[in-house]
Amino acid sequence: MKNRYNKKNTDLLESIAKFFLGFLVPYVAINGLILFLFVSYPTVDINNENGLSFTINSALPITSTTVTLDNKDIPFSVDGNKYTVDAKRNGTYKITTTSLNRMTITTYGTVDSFDDTPPSVNLETATFSAGTLSFSINDNDSGIDYDNVYIKNPDNSVMYPSYIDKSTGTVQFKIDSTEGIIIHIEDLNGNSSDTTF
Repeated sequence: MKNRYNKKNTDLLESIAKFFLGFLVPYVAINGLILFLFVSYPTVDINNENGLSFTINSALPITSTTVTLDNKDIPFSVDGNKYTVDAKRNGTYKITTTSLNRMTITTYGTVDSFDDTPPSVNLETATFSAGTLSFSINDNDSGIDYDNVYIKNPDNSVMYPSYIDKSTGTVQFKIDSTEGIIIHIEDLNGNSSDTTF
């Protein structure tokens, strides 16, 4: 009688073990994996220390990635899961990534490392005496392009400096009159400004 009872218990335990190991555990594991893959989003880690780059991590293959600035597509290069954006100006770049399960994530990376501020004439330092106009130029970022510092006269002729002191940013011009002249200055990034003197 006791052996019969033990045999029933053993059969019951084997049946329960077969149910769990043979059906329930694989069922939960497979469906859990399917659910995970179905709702899995890619992640984007942004690095904007030197320009703009980002890394995409995804359990599934990435089917598309776009980078836009002001609704215009921006080119980028890919090395594995690392992306480098050809960022040429400041702004907030929109990064949209879609994985194989069509889950899409949109993130934003801000670039503010480009010098887009033009240099300026320091009018407080400007003097005109004995046919010489002297003033200093301010530029805190890329530096002054002294080859593109000149005066436009009212007759549209151009005159270049007669003296340049790069350590102080001072330039001098030999001119007869300051009436109607425009001082044109540029920095090394091509930002320019015109000042009517």
